[in-house]
Amino acid sequence: MIRFQFVDDHRNTHEVKRMCSVLGIQRSSFYKWRASRPARAARQAADDALCERIEHHFEFWDHTYGYRRITAELADDPHVDEPVNRKRVARPMRNNGMVGIHLRKPKTTTISDPDVSIRWCERH
Repeated sequence: MIRFQFVDDHRNTHEVKRMCSVLGIQRSSFYKWRASRPARAARQAADDALCERIEHHFEFWDHTYGYRRITAELADDPHVDEPVNRKRVARPMRNNGMVGIHLRKPKTTTISDPDVSIRWCERH
C-alpha cells in the first residue's frame, strides 16, 4: 500500500508511531506489511515467470486459447514446476490483455415481444 511505503520511506526522519496515527493505519499492520516484503517479492517473481510461460503458449496457439486451455497446457509444461490454478492463469492474462477467440455465438434464450403488455395480478 502507498501509505505503508510512505511510512517506510520516512521512518528515519519521523516516528513510526506518529506517522501511523496521522495516516490512520495500525502500527502492527505496517510492521506486518514490512515483514512480508520478501514473500511478496518472491510471489511477484513467480508470477512473472508464469506470465512468460503463459505468453509462450498464447503465442504458440495463435492467440486462440483462453485461460482454461492455457491452464491445461501449463499442466503438461515441463518448465512449470508446480500445478497452477485457472484463476492464477486468468489474472495475468486479463492484466496483459490476452483474450482467446470466441467462436460460438451466444445462445439467445429469451425473445422479447415489445407488443405484449405486462399485467399485474391482484389477489382479493
